[in-house]
Amino acid sequence: MAVLLVAVGAVIVWTAQSDSAEPGDIDAAAVGDFCGLVDVRPLVQLTPVEEGREDRSSPEADPPRFGCEVKLLGHEEATRYLAVTLLVDVRVEADIGDAREAYAGAVDFEESEGLTVSGLETAADEAGFVVVVESPEVREYRAHVRDSNGVASVSLVITGDGLGAAEARDLLPAIAQGTLDVMGSE
Repeated sequence: MAVLLVAVGAVIVWTAQSDSAEPGDIDAAAVGDFCGLVDVRPLVQLTPVEEGREDRSSPEADPPRFGCEVKLLGHEEATRYLAVTLLVDVRVEADIGDAREAYAGAVDFEESEGLTVSGLETAADEAGFVVVVESPEVREYRAHVRDSNGVASVSLVITGDGLGAAEARDLLPAIAQGTLDVMGSE
């Protein structure tokens, strides 16, 4: 019986780690205009006016990092002020195992800051959501998503009237997953 349990345990560990050294789907060298890959369509209903994008990528870093800041505003004729800043940061790791470690590091960081990371049901390999700040003046939400060898951290900072945690919990992983999907197909 003990031999059977050891054998089953070894199979489970081997299966869980068998793809750790796999290179993954995302090739950092193939990523061109990163900011152009960030799809903000999920936010357009709330903030239809895109004010600008700033690329903050470091593809030469080890591991390569891609970053983009997108500023959005509500309707000009709206009676309420709404400004949204979307920050998308993607690390492209050498392999899936390194990406798992990077994702775990992002979660550990959030928890070390006293924040709670709640798991998300997505198509990604791993995903978590964090409420960073929630006050009447400013709200900040963040999602961390790992898919293959890419780890995306997407933050949403909202000033003024606008969406809350429930909406951000749906929007941020969709933006992260969409960005990773496009990067994997480049």
